Amino acid sequence: MSAKAPIRERGIPEQKSMCEFLRATPSNSNEYDFAKGEIRFEYKWSKLYLLHPKKVRDGREGVRHDWVWADIWGDSNSKSFDFLVLEGSLPSAGSRREAGTETFLVPAGDLMELEKREGRRRNRFQIQIEQTPRAGLLTRFIWAHRRPKQEIRSWLEEMKPGTLNAGPSSNQYDLFAKSELKTGR
Repeated sequence: MSAKAPIRERGIPEQKSMCEFLRATPSNSNEYDFAKGEIRFEYKWSKLYLLHPKKVRDGREGVRHDWVWADIWGDSNSKSFDFLVLEGSLPSAGSRREAGTETFLVPAGDLMELEKREGRRRNRFQIQIEQTPRAGLLTRFIWAHRRPKQEIRSWLEEMKPGTLNAGPSSNQYDLFAKSELKTGR
C-alpha cells in the first residue's frame, strides 16, 4: 500500500483546517487522515447540493438540500479509523453564498451498528440538511452525531493518553450520546 502525500501537499483545505483546529497530526498512510494521540480520524467534507423543485421525500413539492460524502471506507474498504468526522457547508439566508458548516463526529462502532442493522456496508452517505420527521434512517443517524467543532476539540484536549483501549463503541465516549439507532427509535 503506498503512502499518501501529507495533507498540505494534497490540496484539501477543509481537511487541513480541521486537522489544525483539532491540533492533530496528519497521517502519511491510507488508513486514516489524521490522529490526535492514538485516536485516528477519517475526515470528509461536502458542499451543499441543491435538488431543484420536484416532489421531495415527504410528498410535497419543494426544494431539498443534501450533503454527499463518498469513499467513507476508501476505494478498497481499507480505511481504519476510530471516528469519522463529517463536515457540510450550510446555505446562507437570502444569498447564493454558503455560510458556515455543520460538523458530525461518528464513532466507527456506531457505523458498524448501522451496517449490521441495514445488512450492508455504506461507502457513500447522502443526507438531507433539513431534519424532518419523515427523514430516512441515515439522515436521522448522522444528525444524532452532530457536534460543534469546539466541543470536539475540548473533548480531545481533556482525554488522557492511553484511554482509547476498548474500541470505538466503548463507554469512554459518553460525551457523545448514543444515537436513536441504538435505542431502536
